[in-house]
Amino acid sequence: MIPRRWVIAGCVLAAIAGITGGAVALTAPHHPHRSIARNGTTCASSAVTVTAGGADCTSPSPAVPSGPGTSATSSTATATSSPSHAVTPAPKPTTPMPKLKPSTSQPKPATPKVNPTTPAPNPTTGVSAPPPPPGTLALHVAGNRLVNGAGSAIQLHGVNRSGPEYQCVHGLGIFDGPSDDSSLAAIASWHGVNTVRVPLNEDCWLGINGSPNGGVSAAQYQAAIQSYVARLHAHGLYAIVELHWSAPGTFQATRQEVMPDVDHSPTFWSEVASTFKGDPATIFDLFNEPNSINWTCWRDGCDVTSGDGTWRVAGMQSLVTAVRTTGAT
Repeated sequence: MIPRRWVIAGCVLAAIAGITGGAVALTAPHHPHRSIARNGTTCASSAVTVTAGGADCTSPSPAVPSGPGTSATSSTATATSSPSHAVTPAPKPTTPMPKLKPSTSQPKPATPKVNPTTPAPNPTTGVSAPPPPPGTLALHVAGNRLVNGAGSAIQLHGVNRSGPEYQCVHGLGIFDGPSDDSSLAAIASWHGVNTVRVPLNEDCWLGINGSPNGGVSAAQYQAAIQSYVARLHAHGLYAIVELHWSAPGTFQATRQEVMPDVDHSPTFWSEVASTFKGDPATIFDLFNEPNSINWTCWRDGCDVTSGDGTWRVAGMQSLVTAVRTTGAT
Protein backbone atom coordinates (compact mmCIF):
# COMPACT_ATOMS: atom_id res chain seq x y z
CA MET A 1 0.00 0.00 0.00
CA ILE A 2 1.40 3.39 -0.94
CA PRO A 3 1.93 5.65 2.13
CA ARG A 4 -0.39 8.63 2.40
CA ARG A 5 0.89 11.37 0.15
CA TRP A 6 0.74 15.04 1.02
CA VAL A 7 -1.14 17.45 -1.20
CA ILE A 8 -0.59 21.19 -1.13
CA ALA A 9 -4.01 22.68 -1.77
CA GLY A 10 -3.17 26.22 -2.73
CA CYS A 11 -0.80 27.14 0.11
CA VAL A 12 -2.36 24.43 2.32
CA LEU A 13 -0.76 21.04 2.86
CA ALA A 14 -3.47 18.43 3.32
CA ALA A 15 -3.21 14.69 3.81
CA ILE A 16 -4.99 12.92 1.00
CA ALA A 17 -7.30 11.41 3.59
CA GLY A 18 -9.45 14.37 2.57
CA ILE A 19 -10.06 18.00 3.42
CA THR A 20 -13.32 17.52 5.32
CA GLY A 21 -13.98 15.27 8.31
CA GLY A 22 -11.00 16.26 10.47
CA ALA A 23 -8.26 15.70 7.91
CA VAL A 24 -4.76 16.79 8.76
CA ALA A 25 -3.98 20.15 7.17
CA LEU A 26 -1.22 22.71 7.29
CA THR A 27 -1.69 26.31 6.32
CA ALA A 28 1.50 27.79 4.97
CA PRO A 29 2.18 31.53 5.25
CA HIS A 30 1.20 33.56 2.19
CA HIS A 31 4.17 35.29 0.62
CA PRO A 32 3.47 39.02 1.17
CA HIS A 33 6.15 40.17 -1.21
CA ARG A 34 6.87 39.30 -4.81
CA SER A 35 9.88 40.78 -6.59
CA ILE A 36 11.55 40.19 -9.89
CA ALA A 37 15.29 39.93 -9.55
CA ARG A 38 17.51 41.53 -12.15
CA ASN A 39 18.20 38.10 -13.66
CA GLY A 40 14.50 37.50 -14.30
CA THR A 41 14.08 35.24 -11.28
CA THR A 42 10.84 35.41 -9.30
CA CYS A 43 11.66 35.71 -5.60
CA ALA A 44 9.11 33.49 -3.84
CA SER A 45 9.86 34.88 -0.39
CA SER A 46 10.15 38.32 1.13
CA ALA A 47 13.92 37.97 1.27
CA VAL A 48 15.07 40.22 -1.56
CA THR A 49 18.39 42.01 -1.81
CA VAL A 50 18.30 45.31 -3.67
CA THR A 51 21.47 46.58 -5.31
CA ALA A 52 22.30 49.32 -7.77
CA GLY A 53 21.78 46.85 -10.55
CA GLY A 54 18.40 45.56 -9.38
CA ALA A 55 17.05 43.01 -6.92
CA ASP A 56 18.31 39.52 -6.23
CA CYS A 57 16.67 36.67 -4.37
CA THR A 58 18.21 35.73 -1.07
CA SER A 59 17.35 33.01 1.41
CA PRO A 60 17.95 32.30 5.10
CA SER A 61 20.89 30.15 4.02
CA PRO A 62 23.35 32.59 2.42
CA ALA A 63 25.02 29.82 0.49
CA VAL A 64 21.90 29.15 -1.55
CA PRO A 65 22.33 31.08 -4.79
CA SER A 66 19.60 32.19 -7.13
CA GLY A 67 19.81 31.40 -10.80
CA PRO A 68 17.83 31.67 -14.01
CA GLY A 69 14.37 30.28 -13.45
CA THR A 70 14.88 29.47 -9.77
CA SER A 71 13.71 31.03 -6.55
CA ALA A 72 14.20 30.26 -2.89
CA THR A 73 11.31 28.46 -1.20
CA SER A 74 10.75 26.61 2.06
CA SER A 75 8.04 24.37 3.46
CA THR A 76 7.67 23.08 7.01
CA ALA A 77 6.70 19.53 7.85
CA THR A 78 4.71 20.09 11.04
CA ALA A 79 0.93 19.96 10.63
CA THR A 80 -1.99 21.04 12.78
CA SER A 81 -5.42 19.48 13.11
CA SER A 82 -7.19 22.44 11.52
CA PRO A 83 -6.73 24.05 8.09
CA SER A 84 -7.17 27.49 9.65
CA HIS A 85 -4.05 27.40 11.85
CA ALA A 86 -1.30 29.40 10.19
CA VAL A 87 2.29 28.41 10.58
CA THR A 88 4.26 31.12 12.38
CA PRO A 89 8.01 31.49 12.55
CA ALA A 90 9.73 30.41 15.72
CA PRO A 91 10.20 33.29 18.23
CA LYS A 92 13.61 34.83 18.49
CA PRO A 93 15.53 33.91 21.66
CA THR A 94 15.27 36.55 24.38
CA THR A 95 18.17 35.30 26.53
CA PRO A 96 21.49 36.91 25.49
CA MET A 97 24.21 34.60 24.32
CA PRO A 98 26.88 33.96 27.02
CA LYS A 99 30.17 35.70 26.48
CA LEU A 100 33.03 33.46 25.45
CA LYS A 101 36.22 33.44 27.49
CA PRO A 102 39.30 34.71 25.67
CA SER A 103 41.40 31.94 24.26
CA THR A 104 44.81 31.93 22.71
CA SER A 105 44.19 28.77 20.74
CA GLN A 106 42.90 28.96 17.21
CA PRO A 107 39.23 27.94 16.96
CA LYS A 108 38.41 24.96 14.85
CA PRO A 109 36.40 25.73 11.70
CA ALA A 110 32.72 24.94 12.14
CA THR A 111 31.39 21.97 10.26
CA PRO A 112 28.10 22.83 8.53
CA LYS A 113 25.17 20.61 9.32
CA VAL A 114 23.86 18.67 6.36
CA ASN A 115 20.27 17.59 5.96
CA PRO A 116 20.32 13.76 5.87
CA THR A 117 18.20 13.78 2.73
CA THR A 118 20.40 16.28 0.90
CA PRO A 119 23.52 14.97 -0.89
CA ALA A 120 26.63 16.69 0.42
CA PRO A 121 28.66 18.57 -2.19
CA ASN A 122 32.17 17.48 -2.98
CA PRO A 123 34.44 20.23 -1.58
CA THR A 124 36.75 19.92 -4.58
CA THR A 125 34.39 19.63 -7.52
CA GLY A 126 31.20 21.12 -6.05
CA VAL A 127 29.26 18.17 -7.49
CA SER A 128 26.86 16.48 -5.09
CA ALA A 129 27.62 13.11 -3.59
CA PRO A 130 25.53 10.04 -4.46
CA PRO A 131 21.83 10.26 -3.47
CA PRO A 132 20.55 8.76 -0.21
CA PRO A 133 20.26 4.96 0.05
CA PRO A 134 17.27 3.44 -1.75
CA GLY A 135 14.09 3.77 0.25
CA THR A 136 15.00 6.91 2.20
CA LEU A 137 13.96 9.33 -0.58
CA ALA A 138 10.28 8.98 0.21
CA LEU A 139 7.64 10.99 2.05
CA HIS A 140 4.54 10.00 3.95
CA VAL A 141 2.31 11.18 6.78
CA ALA A 142 2.85 9.84 10.29
CA GLY A 143 0.33 11.38 12.68
CA ASN A 144 0.63 15.09 12.06
CA ARG A 145 4.20 14.93 10.77
CA LEU A 146 5.78 14.62 7.35
CA VAL A 147 8.48 11.94 7.53
CA ASN A 148 10.98 10.46 5.13
CA GLY A 149 11.53 6.85 4.16
CA ALA A 150 13.56 6.24 7.32
CA GLY A 151 10.67 7.47 9.48
CA SER A 152 12.39 10.72 10.52
CA ALA A 153 10.50 14.02 10.55
CA ILE A 154 11.63 16.18 7.66
CA GLN A 155 11.43 19.79 6.51
CA LEU A 156 11.37 20.64 2.83
CA HIS A 157 13.74 23.41 1.72
CA GLY A 158 14.28 24.18 -1.89
CA VAL A 159 13.75 26.19 -5.02
CA ASN A 160 11.09 26.82 -7.63
CA ARG A 161 12.21 25.82 -11.15
CA SER A 162 10.24 28.19 -13.36
CA GLY A 163 9.74 27.48 -17.04
CA PRO A 164 7.35 24.58 -17.70
CA GLU A 165 4.35 26.77 -16.86
CA TYR A 166 5.02 29.41 -19.55
CA GLN A 167 7.58 28.28 -22.13
CA CYS A 168 5.21 25.80 -23.77
CA VAL A 169 2.48 28.36 -24.53
CA HIS A 170 4.92 30.79 -26.13
CA GLY A 171 6.50 28.30 -28.51
CA LEU A 172 9.78 28.33 -26.57
CA GLY A 173 10.08 24.67 -25.67
CA ILE A 174 9.50 23.38 -22.15
CA PHE A 175 12.25 24.49 -19.78
CA ASP A 176 13.67 27.98 -19.34
CA GLY A 177 17.36 27.24 -19.11
CA PRO A 178 19.24 23.99 -18.54
CA SER A 179 17.45 20.98 -17.12
CA ASP A 180 20.25 18.43 -17.46
CA ASP A 181 22.16 16.51 -14.80
CA SER A 182 24.78 19.22 -14.41
CA SER A 183 22.15 21.81 -13.54
CA LEU A 184 20.53 19.47 -11.01
CA ALA A 185 23.90 18.60 -9.48
CA ALA A 186 24.41 22.33 -8.95
CA ILE A 187 21.02 22.68 -7.22
CA ALA A 188 21.68 19.62 -5.05
CA SER A 189 25.00 21.13 -3.95
CA TRP A 190 23.36 24.26 -2.54
CA HIS A 191 23.34 24.24 1.25
CA GLY A 192 20.12 22.84 2.71
CA VAL A 193 18.27 22.30 -0.57
CA ASN A 194 16.36 19.02 -0.73
CA THR A 195 13.29 19.90 -2.85
CA VAL A 196 12.46 21.41 -6.25
CA ARG A 197 9.00 22.65 -7.20
CA VAL A 198 8.04 22.10 -10.84
CA PRO A 199 5.22 24.46 -11.96
CA LEU A 200 3.01 23.12 -14.74
CA ASN A 201 0.65 24.44 -17.40
CA GLU A 202 -2.82 22.88 -17.53
CA ASP A 203 -3.26 23.30 -21.29
CA CYS A 204 0.20 22.00 -22.17
CA TRP A 205 -0.24 18.85 -20.09
CA LEU A 206 -3.70 18.14 -21.50
CA GLY A 207 -2.91 19.26 -25.06
CA ILE A 208 -5.87 21.63 -25.33
CA ASN A 209 -6.60 25.19 -26.50
CA GLY A 210 -3.71 25.22 -28.95
CA SER A 211 -1.09 24.25 -26.39
CA PRO A 212 1.65 23.33 -26.31
CA ASN A 213 2.87 25.05 -29.44
CA GLY A 214 6.19 25.53 -31.18
CA GLY A 215 6.51 21.93 -32.31
CA VAL A 216 6.06 20.34 -28.86
CA SER A 217 3.22 17.88 -28.28
CA ALA A 218 1.37 17.17 -25.03
CA ALA A 219 2.96 13.72 -24.93
CA GLN A 220 6.42 15.28 -25.22
CA TYR A 221 5.59 17.80 -22.51
CA GLN A 222 4.45 15.05 -20.15
CA ALA A 223 7.48 12.90 -20.91
CA ALA A 224 9.83 15.83 -20.27
CA ILE A 225 8.25 16.50 -16.87
CA GLN A 226 8.45 12.82 -15.90
CA SER A 227 12.08 12.67 -16.98
CA TYR A 228 12.93 15.82 -15.05
CA VAL A 229 11.30 14.51 -11.87
CA ALA A 230 13.24 11.25 -12.22
CA ARG A 231 16.49 13.21 -12.56
CA LEU A 232 15.63 15.21 -9.45
CA HIS A 233 15.25 11.99 -7.49
CA ALA A 234 18.53 10.66 -8.91
CA HIS A 235 20.23 13.69 -7.33
CA GLY A 236 18.56 13.09 -3.97
CA LEU A 237 15.89 15.77 -4.42
CA TYR A 238 12.18 15.60 -3.70
CA ALA A 239 9.80 16.99 -6.33
CA ILE A 240 6.66 19.11 -5.98
CA VAL A 241 4.53 19.13 -9.14
CA GLU A 242 2.17 22.09 -9.13
CA LEU A 243 -0.62 23.58 -11.23
CA HIS A 244 0.50 27.15 -11.93
CA TRP A 245 -1.11 28.40 -15.17
CA SER A 246 -4.68 27.43 -16.09
CA ALA A 247 -7.72 28.86 -17.87
CA PRO A 248 -11.42 28.00 -18.20
CA GLY A 249 -13.21 26.93 -21.37
CA THR A 250 -11.44 27.66 -24.65
CA PHE A 251 -9.19 30.37 -23.23
CA GLN A 252 -5.48 29.59 -23.38
CA ALA A 253 -3.62 29.21 -20.09
CA THR A 254 -1.25 32.17 -20.38
CA ARG A 255 -1.32 33.49 -16.81
CA GLN A 256 -2.05 32.80 -13.16
CA GLU A 257 -5.80 32.61 -12.43
CA VAL A 258 -7.44 33.25 -9.06
CA MET A 259 -8.38 29.57 -8.73
CA PRO A 260 -8.35 26.34 -10.76
CA ASP A 261 -11.24 25.89 -13.19
CA VAL A 262 -13.87 23.18 -13.15
CA ASP A 263 -13.56 22.76 -16.94
CA HIS A 264 -10.07 21.26 -16.98
CA SER A 265 -8.34 21.23 -13.57
CA PRO A 266 -9.94 18.02 -12.18
CA THR A 267 -8.96 16.20 -15.39
CA PHE A 268 -5.45 17.66 -15.16
CA TRP A 269 -5.01 16.34 -11.62
CA SER A 270 -6.52 13.00 -12.47
CA GLU A 271 -3.86 12.55 -15.16
CA VAL A 272 -0.95 13.96 -13.14
CA ALA A 273 -1.86 11.86 -10.10
CA SER A 274 -2.11 8.74 -12.25
CA THR A 275 1.35 9.48 -13.61
CA PHE A 276 3.08 9.98 -10.25
CA LYS A 277 0.95 7.97 -7.82
CA GLY A 278 3.66 5.31 -7.53
CA ASP A 279 6.37 7.89 -6.77
CA PRO A 280 6.70 8.36 -2.98
CA ALA A 281 9.20 11.22 -3.41
CA THR A 282 6.78 13.53 -5.28
CA ILE A 283 4.23 15.87 -3.69
CA PHE A 284 1.15 17.32 -5.41
CA ASP A 285 0.62 21.08 -5.08
CA LEU A 286 -2.96 21.52 -6.29
CA PHE A 287 -2.79 25.22 -7.14
CA ASN A 288 -0.48 28.18 -6.68
CA GLU A 289 -1.76 30.90 -4.35
CA PRO A 290 -5.56 31.06 -4.67
CA ASN A 291 -6.75 34.60 -4.16
CA SER A 292 -9.78 36.92 -4.15
CA ILE A 293 -12.15 34.18 -2.95
CA ASN A 294 -13.61 33.11 0.41
CA TRP A 295 -13.16 29.88 2.35
CA THR A 296 -16.35 28.25 1.04
CA CYS A 297 -15.35 28.95 -2.56
CA TRP A 298 -11.83 27.66 -1.87
CA ARG A 299 -13.24 24.38 -0.60
CA ASP A 300 -16.37 23.85 -2.74
CA GLY A 301 -16.00 26.13 -5.76
CA CYS A 302 -18.02 29.13 -6.93
CA ASP A 303 -18.55 31.43 -9.91
CA VAL A 304 -15.92 34.13 -10.42
CA THR A 305 -15.40 36.86 -13.00
CA SER A 306 -12.00 37.63 -14.48
CA GLY A 307 -10.47 38.60 -17.79
CA ASP A 308 -11.86 35.32 -19.14
CA GLY A 309 -15.45 36.29 -18.27
CA THR A 310 -17.54 34.51 -15.64
CA TRP A 311 -16.58 30.91 -15.01
CA ARG A 312 -16.83 28.13 -12.44
CA VAL A 313 -14.02 27.52 -9.96
CA ALA A 314 -13.01 23.99 -9.04
CA GLY A 315 -12.96 23.77 -5.24
CA MET A 316 -9.99 22.13 -3.56
CA GLN A 317 -12.13 19.27 -2.28
CA SER A 318 -12.95 18.29 -5.86
CA LEU A 319 -9.25 18.26 -6.75
CA VAL A 320 -8.34 16.15 -3.71
CA THR A 321 -11.11 13.76 -4.75
CA ALA A 322 -9.74 13.64 -8.30
CA VAL A 323 -6.32 12.72 -6.91
CA ARG A 324 -7.64 10.10 -4.49
CA THR A 325 -9.81 8.47 -7.13
CA THR A 326 -6.67 7.47 -9.02
CA GLY A 327 -5.48 5.48 -6.00
CA ALA A 328 -2.83 8.05 -5.09
CA THR A 329 -2.97 7.84 -1.31
